[in-house]
Amino acid sequence: MRALKDEITLVNLPHGKYLLREGDPGDGMFIIVNGRLRPSITDEGGKERFMAAMGKGEIIGEMALITGESRTASAYALRDRVPVNLSNVV
Repeated sequence: MRALKDEITLVNLPHGKYLLREGDPGDGMFIIVNGRLRPSITDEGGKERFMAAMGKGEIIGEMALITGESRTASAYALRDRVPVNLSNVV
């Protein structure tokens, strides 16, 4: 836990703003400490398809961080929230 302390950054994310976007570099993962995020993917026709909302204690962005590939989904804030960003942990 002490080693992770220096890698944690609080992120202020207002309602309606995107935390991450599909295609962005996978340079960190996020733990939701309050509020809710709505992840989405873009289908072959270019339409945004929404997935189940994510809440407190859930993690998003970990696969892109682990694989080093770009993000496969977007996620935006349903309400103001403060996720924490963990980067450089792999």
